[in-house]
Amino acid sequence: MRLEACINGNPNVGDDLNHWLWPQLLPGLFNESPEHVFLGVGTLLTKKRVEKQLAGVKTVSILSSGAWGPQAPKCAPNWKVYGVRGPRTAAWVGLDSSSVVGDGAYLLRRCVSPTVATHESAPIGFVPHHRSEDYINWEPICRAAGVQLISARQGVEPFIQQLTSCKLVVSEAMHGAIFADALRIPWLPAKFSPAFREDKWLDWADSMSLDLHFHILPAVHDKPFPLGKRLEKTFKQLMSRFKVSGKLPEQSWKSGPLEVAKLIQALRC
Repeated sequence: MRLEACINGNPNVGDDLNHWLWPQLLPGLFNESPEHVFLGVGTLLTKKRVEKQLAGVKTVSILSSGAWGPQAPKCAPNWKVYGVRGPRTAAWVGLDSSSVVGDGAYLLRRCVSPTVATHESAPIGFVPHHRSEDYINWEPICRAAGVQLISARQGVEPFIQQLTSCKLVVSEAMHGAIFADALRIPWLPAKFSPAFREDKWLDWADSMSLDLHFHILPAVHDKPFPLGKRLEKTFKQLMSRFKVSGKLPEQSWKSGPLEVAKLIQALRC
C-alpha cells in the first residue's frame, strides 16, 4: 500500500508527520503499490487528488484525513473509510458522524513520551503557518516579543523537542496546536494571515468538542506577499457582490514600524 501525503514544495511538519508516524504504527504495511493507497493526516480528501492523482487506484484507505468545503469529493466506491478528521469533513464527503475519529496527529503519543516544560522560566513558543514564513521574517519579531519561534518547516522530532521546551504555545498552524494538545502543552490558536481559513480548524475542533477563541495577530509583511489563487478569487467575488472594482488593498499589508510594533505586542499575549 502506498502512503500518500501532501507535497507542497516546502517542508511542513503537519504533512511530513505521515512518513514519520504511520510506518512506526503500521510497520511493513507500506510500499510503492500503484493500486492501493493510504491517506492519513492532513486535508488529503480533495477533488484534485481523488480525481487526478488517484485515478485508477483500486482502493483508497482513509484514516483521519480531512476535506475542505467546495474542494471536497464525494465518497467513492473504492474508499475504505476507517475514520475522517471531523464532522465537517464527514458532511462534505457524504458520510455520517459515526465516521469521525479526529486528527491522526494525536497518535504521536504512541511514539513519544516527552517531558513537558513546567518551570516558570520556560519560554512561550510561536508556530507560524508554514506559508507565513514566505512573506515575513519571524525571527527578529519573535526575539523582540520574547517568544521562541518554532518553525513548521523542520523535522518532526526537532519540532516536538522545541514544543516541549515551552510552557505555552501560540500557533497559527493547526498542527502546531494539535501537536501541543496531544503532548499536553497549553496552547492558544492564532489568526495572522487575511487568507486564514477556519474550516479545517473547526472541523478538528468539532471532533474534540473544543470551543476555539482565536488570538488575533496584526497582518504585516516584510517580503512580497504571494497572493494565492484562493485569496484572489475570494477578493474578486467580494468585489462582484458589491458591484465595485479594484485591486487587493496593499495598505492592509503595510509593514511600517507601528504595524510591526503592534504585532510584537500581540505576540507577547
